[in-house]
Amino acid sequence: MMPMNALTRTARAAAVLAPTALIGVDLADGASRPGYQLTRHWISHLSLGDRGWLGTVKLVAVGLLVVAIAIGLRGQARAAGATPRRATWRSVTLAGLALMAAAVFPIDPGLNYPPDAAAVQTWHGGLHDIAGLVVVAALAVTAWRLGRDLDLIRAHRGQQADITDKRSTGERADTPDRLAGEQAGPARDPAVWRHLGRGVATLVVTAFLTCATLVTLDHAGLTPGAPGGLFERIAVYAGIAWLGVAAARLLAHRRRPQPASRHTAASVDRQPRANGTADTAARNAGGDNRARRGQMSDSPVTGATPPAESRARPGGCTWRNRERLPAPPPARPE
Repeated sequence: MMPMNALTRTARAAAVLAPTALIGVDLADGASRPGYQLTRHWISHLSLGDRGWLGTVKLVAVGLLVVAIAIGLRGQARAAGATPRRATWRSVTLAGLALMAAAVFPIDPGLNYPPDAAAVQTWHGGLHDIAGLVVVAALAVTAWRLGRDLDLIRAHRGQQADITDKRSTGERADTPDRLAGEQAGPARDPAVWRHLGRGVATLVVTAFLTCATLVTLDHAGLTPGAPGGLFERIAVYAGIAWLGVAAARLLAHRRRPQPASRHTAASVDRQPRANGTADTAARNAGGDNRARRGQMSDSPVTGATPPAESRARPGGCTWRNRERLPAPPPARPE
């Protein structure tokens, strides 16, 4: 079993700290702010006011933790030989960078927060809105991909368990029981993690669209005090919590080498003997060929003497030496 390195341990710790820091600090800070309503105002509004530095530090810290998770997932994907195309760590990295961008470019005052602050629109507020959209989109894509990756790990563990069971019971690979088990595999092993990841992704997108609609109506004065902040927290909390749980589970998985079957081991054991037999036959054939070439190389020009067997039995000589030997005496009539 491959030992867990420092990079994987750091990424697993970040997977635990990221949702804890975001949700815990956000709830504690928002509940203790005068004039701040958790159900109405956005998470980014905590970057404004007297304690705005705390909200900014929170976003930067969580963004760095998310990037650390992405680095750990990337290292694990390379160690497992996975292709970098459509890799999960890319969307995780994008979510972390977007969180830090949302902290660098603060949100504009609005929805009566900070208290007695005029609602304005600035360029950095526009960049903050774009970064927020990127965060939500990246969390939704990440939730979808993490469910797929967890399902692949579950299938891999099932295959390893089946191989271990077959080795212990001595079952052959082409038995009817195995074929029936493969046909009934999808019904017996449903894609639970994949469905869960898709559900979280759908929740993130739906909750954020609801939040955007309610905030727009609140700004227009149609529904004052609409719970837009509540639905934003549902979207962000669900995305970051699923990221932490799924990433920690992925980083805890370590691939084991697939054990060889009894038939493979037996064929490997027989291979040296088969090679040795083939080498012996090749050496014997090579010796016969050399002896045959040595007999055929004798000619009158070189003056070489034919073998003793050829001299004693004219019929056993080669076609080149046949003219040098005397003809047998004619048979006498009886």
